[in-house]
Amino acid sequence: MNRAICEAFLSLILVTIPIAAQTGAPNLSFESREQNLGKVMQGDPVKTVFKFRNLGTGILNILDVAPGCGCTTTLLSGKQVKPGGSGEIGVSVNTNGMTGPIRKAITVTSNDPKQPEVNLVVAAVVEPEIAVSEAAIFFGNVPGHKAVAKEIILTLPTDKPIKIVSAESSDQDTGVSFSPLPGTDGKRIRLVVTHKANAKPGYFFGTVVVKTTSSRTPIITMGFRGTVDPTLKDK
Repeated sequence: MNRAICEAFLSLILVTIPIAAQTGAPNLSFESREQNLGKVMQGDPVKTVFKFRNLGTGILNILDVAPGCGCTTTLLSGKQVKPGGSGEIGVSVNTNGMTGPIRKAITVTSNDPKQPEVNLVVAAVVEPEIAVSEAAIFFGNVPGHKAVAKEIILTLPTDKPIKIVSAESSDQDTGVSFSPLPGTDGKRIRLVVTHKANAKPGYFFGTVVVKTTSSRTPIITMGFRGTVDPTLKDK
């Protein structure tokens, strides 16, 4: 091989190497894809950050960050990440109206050829400020000649001076009363929902609205339903 050919061959190699590096593939890598944030108070936002790096040899393009529901918002630190670079996705979940365990998903779409979509998950347990023993009231079939009562227990936080102000029913044949349970310092309230005697036969339903002094939970709403069956002798 003569000298001219050798020099041309070496030049080709030197040109090819940076081109190959520039056209390498990105590799999206998250520190964690699921975060469990434990217990949170209802109404407080669940906030966290998912950190990621580009472990590939090409520029990483984040094409989309899509929350699974309207209660979740995201904030991306940057759409392009160079090889060896890092970024963050901030996540916030609005917990208003939520209780119990929650799992919220976020789908991240990128130009990573091996994993174009990555699913992130935020998990938590939302605890209500005021605990309710039953979320809804089911009377079932009730006789027409006698009143039937159902009992709900409301538990108020011990570290806040919250009180129950009133309790009303949307149904004229269903009454509501409340009183503190003895020995609980007013922190546990017995709510009695009573469907009156001699009410109109057939299906009935409505809501009980409880008003409180809490700015966080000013109103608690519970549904109720049942059927008055005049053929029943007793319940």
